[in-house]
Amino acid sequence: MVLGMLVRREDCYVVAALNDGQPVGSTGLQMCDEVEGIGPVTVDVPAQGRGIGRELVLDAVAQARQNGM
Repeated sequence: MVLGMLVRREDCYVVAALNDGQPVGSTGLQMCDEVEGIGPVTVDVPAQGRGIGRELVLDAVAQARQNGM
C-alpha cells in the first residue's frame, strides 16, 4: 500500500523484483529532501534468503547515486 502511494509521486523511485512474471519483492526511494530514504523493503516469505532484498536495495542505492546523493 505504501509503495502504491509512492509510485504516483515524481520524487519517488519504486522497483519490483519478479520471478516468472510474479512479484516477489519491492522497495522505494524517496528523493524529496537532502536526505533520501529507502524502504520499505519487502520480499515474499517463500522467496527470502535468495538475495532479492539485497539486490532491491543495491538498485535503489544506484538510483540515489545517479541523482547525486
